[in-house]
Formats: sequence, structure tokens, C-alpha cells
Amino acid sequence: MFKLIIEDDEGKTTVVPLIRDEITIGRKEGNTIRLTERNVSRRHAKLVKQNSSVYIEDLGSYNGIKVNGNKITGRIAVSEGDRIQIGDYLLALKMDRAVAAAGRAADPFGEVKTLPLERPPDEAMTPGAEAARAGGGNGVEAAGAPAPAGAASAEALPDAALDVAPTTPVSTQADLPARLVVLSSNFAGQEFLLDKAKLVIGRVDDNDIVVNHRSISRHHAAIVREHGRYNIVDLQSANGVRVNGEEYGKVELRRGDIIDLGHVRLRFVEPGEDFVFDRDATVTDISPGGWRAISPAMGVFVALVALSLVAFIFRDRLFGHGGTGAGPPDAQIAAAPLGTPSGPSELEIDRALSHVTQLINEERWDDAIRECDQVLKARPDDEMARERKQRAEAGMKNQEAFARYTKSSANRDWDPAVEAFNAITEDSPYKERARKDWDEVRRSYVREHLTLANRAVQAGKCDEAKREADKVKIEDDSNTRVVEIVKSCGKPQAVAETPPRQRPPRENATPTPPRVRPPKPAAPPVEKEKQPSAAESAEADALASQGMDAYVKGQFTLAVEMCNKARKLSPHNQTANRVLGASYCKLKNREGAVRAFNSLEAQLRQFVKFVCHNEGLEIP
Repeated sequence: MFKLIIEDDEGKTTVVPLIRDEITIGRKEGNTIRLTERNVSRRHAKLVKQNSSVYIEDLGSYNGIKVNGNKITGRIAVSEGDRIQIGDYLLALKMDRAVAAAGRAADPFGEVKTLPLERPPDEAMTPGAEAARAGGGNGVEAAGAPAPAGAASAEALPDAALDVAPTTPVSTQADLPARLVVLSSNFAGQEFLLDKAKLVIGRVDDNDIVVNHRSISRHHAAIVREHGRYNIVDLQSANGVRVNGEEYGKVELRRGDIIDLGHVRLRFVEPGEDFVFDRDATVTDISPGGWRAISPAMGVFVALVALSLVAFIFRDRLFGHGGTGAGPPDAQIAAAPLGTPSGPSELEIDRALSHVTQLINEERWDDAIRECDQVLKARPDDEMARERKQRAEAGMKNQEAFARYTKSSANRDWDPAVEAFNAITEDSPYKERARKDWDEVRRSYVREHLTLANRAVQAGKCDEAKREADKVKIEDDSNTRVVEIVKSCGKPQAVAETPPRQRPPRENATPTPPRVRPPKPAAPPVEKEKQPSAAESAEADALASQGMDAYVKGQFTLAVEMCNKARKLSPHNQTANRVLGASYCKLKNREGAVRAFNSLEAQLRQFVKFVCHNEGLEIP
């Protein structure tokens, strides 16, 4: 039996026995193990015991997981002695045979007990309610049944409510387990067998039951089998769980129940029930309705205020003191997913972020950034909003670089055109658009600098010729002409001298003194490369350091921006060139990586070459 040792950044240690086969780790309430530092995601990691092995899995966290110093992707096996880093916490596995012998005497994780919303028992249901349950939830009992005092809402149910005691096999009249059958037209007739003690339903592939619809949350609900009974539990989804028209946190399923998850409708078919979709089902769709953004800038804010006002108006009627809670069904459904007037609900945040995705797809970067700022104002730690804001900011920079590239190439101004092209990241759609005329721009750029290099050689300015040659090699490293031009610089030109004619000596002639040639004029001084001032060097070092910090954090676009600024002040700053080359490798920009690689000293090039090789790019 393993135990998990958790150490925080202050050196405090907590020991947790691993009794369950699966535990979740994160900052959000409801995780089996809750780590409260801000650099831990709400659902950060999962530990799974399988076949005497323990695996850790990254659940799409913002800062990732490191095992023995290496960042992992997906699921990997861990064993005793491995050091696991999650945010500011260090975790380690250790074998504990004493706990294994003691068995499952207690729940060491302090399971949070919640009081779910319950339906009335079978005896209390009227014939009208039974008909409503079988026919889709329009009966009186389904629409107006009040929740018991102190009942938890669907939004308040934590993941820990799913942890149940070992279950006994289901006793049925048939060997097949219960089923869920989709009644909505988008997935009509699709069936899911409920053949495990616990199955999670959601939009992404790591769920047991995958329903890929935008109204379904990533982890929307779970079906839990306990002592032969099936319960459905809401996993704090954005659009909630409704059974026969009523919203529930946790409720037992019965024959013929109609379940609405977002805009997808399903029917519960109990074990042994004779139900055939083509014969017995009626395809029905749920109207999306709901919230729409009013404007790109103010849509989120106005919608939150309006919806919160609705929640405030209906609060006393639905959940108030001494009220019956039997208001109009539509009002109940509209108010159920809302938060309090103090802030937006998960539903509102989810819809706002969906609209941001649409704006990003439409390349409306300003509007997307403004809407992300609205979400972050309400939820400063929302990782999805931060990630989408970064995408929008990167898209805006790429759009600006593409505009500079288009303008410069149209004006036949090749240097700024090449610089703008290299500033566009490889994963941007603007890069593909720029490539349409890139070959012609690059050829023109190379021709221009070859001409300048040749003129510098003829004028004896070898340093200037070398700088022009370097520019050519960065964009066209296979060009042989530039090598010959540079080699010819500074070599003396061979001059063929004619031997003097020998005249016979004249008698009594006075010897003629030898003619002394005047000295050749001195060659013009070689123009020295301008060196950066002390202030420029210091500023370049600071920018290169910022670029290094951004690279370590995985912010490669920002690293490129900082290092390019440093290079403008000090072109031979080796730290800036090194970080720039590695960042271009990460961004799959081979041209930029080669340019930085050629600017590095020989002993520093290996790092850039190594990073590019790991990213599938081969450079000289």
C-alpha cells in the first residue's frame, strides 16, 4: 500500500494513504486532495492505481506537472522515490505496509458530504407525476416539487460526492445493464451501456461517455451505481442536469426518466426494460434559447447584470422565506443556473468564453481581448480566460506584422519586409498568407545585399562587406556567390610588370643613378563597426534577461519580442541570440532559428541546434 507525502513551500509535510483507486488533485473544492496555492489549477492532476502500479495524469493544467524535474504530458507511471512537482508543492510516493494491513478502516481524505436535491419517493408520486416522468417532465410534481430545506444546489456539488462505498452487483431480470438512449436529433438513437459502478459523461475524450456537443461541459455529470440503483450526479456543469424538467444535484433514475444535459436529451432504460428506439422513441430537441452577447465590448457585462437582476427578482419566490417555490416553471429554469447578484455564474462565464472563441476565429482580436478582460475582472484566476487573451494578443501582433510586411513589400522596401515576415509566428494563419509572395521578396532582398556587399569590396570596406554577406547568408545560407565576394576582399591585385629593356652601355658615359619610385599611397582606413554604448549594452542585457525568463515560462512569442529588441541595441549580444534561436525552434520558425544560429559564437551554437532537433527542425 502506498502513501503520498506532500510538502509545501514552507516545509510543512502532510501524509495521505492512497486507499482509493483514483484521486483528483487541484485547487477547487471537491477534489480528493486540495492544494490551495494559486499556481495549482482547479483540476490539476489525477492519481490512478492500476494493476499494482500508480500513474499520474495532467488534467490540462496551466502550469503542468514535473516528475524528477521533467515536465510530463498525458499519463505516466510513478514509483517510490520519484519527486512530483505541482505548483509550489512536492509530492512523493512511499510504500506503507502498515496501512495496507489496516485496510479501508476510514476515509483519510475527509470526504465532503453534501445533501443533494431529491425527488419524492415512489409512494408519493401521483398518477400525473408518473405520466410526466415517462413522457418528458411536463407534469405538476416534476415542475413544482420543492427541494428539502438545506438542500445543496447543482452548482455547489463537489466532485467528492461521487466517491461511494463498494457496490454490489445489480439484480435485474436480464444480463444487460441499464442504458442511456439519445432522443435528440443530433445523436438520435445512440446508446450508452451503464456497465460500470461509475461513469463520467462529458464533452472531452477522457470521459467514459463522450457526448461532443458545445452545450455539454468537459466533465458534465456522472452515473453512479449503488446497491443496484442508478443515480445521476451533476459535476458542477455549466448547463446543469435536468430529469423530467427538474434540475437536480443528485437523483436516483427510474424507468423512462428523461434526462437533459445541456441541449442533449436522453432516456434512461432500466435493466430488463423492453425499449427499442425505432419502435418506442420520439425524437425531440431542446431549444437553445439563452444568453447572447449584446456587443463585443459590453456584451458580457450587460448580460451578467441583466441575468443577476432576474435571479434577484425570483429569489424570494423560488427559494425565499415561507414561499412555496411553485412559481412558473420557466422562471425556475431560467434562475436555477444563475449566481447571486454579487458575481457571474459558471454558465455565464462559459458562454462568455465561447463567444471569445468565436471572436478569435473571426480574427476580431480587440474585441476578444476586451471580453477576456471582462471575464478576468470577475474571475482573476480563470486560466481559460488568460490563455485565450494570450492567443488574442499574439494574433493581434501577427496581424500587425503581416500589415507591415504587405506594405513594405508593396513599396519594394525589402529589409523591413523580411523583418516583418520573420516576426510572424509559424502557427499563425498570417504566415501562410505571407508565404504567397515570400520567395520573390526574399530573392529581391538577397540581390540587394549582394550588390551592397560587392560595392563594399570594391571600396575596400571589408567589415561592411561582411555585414552585408551575413544578411544574405541568414536568408539564403546556400548562396556561394557571397562567399566568393567576401574572400576577394582585401587581397592585393596582381599587376604584371614589364622587364626593363637592356641598352648597351655607351663609352665614356656617366652612370645613371637608379630611379626611385615614389611610395604607394596608404590604403584608406577600414571602417570599424559601430559598437554599442555602455547604456545600450546594459539595456540589451536587461532585455535579453527578460527574454530568457519568458522562454523558461514557455512564452516563446514574448521571448522573441524581447530578444529582437536587445539585438537592435547590441546585435552581437550572445544571450539574446541564443534565446532567440531556441524560441524560434519552439515556434517552428526555421528561418528565424538559422538567423540567430549564424549570429552565435561556435561554442554556443550547440544548444540552439539541440532544441531545434527536439522540435523536428534541422539547422546547420
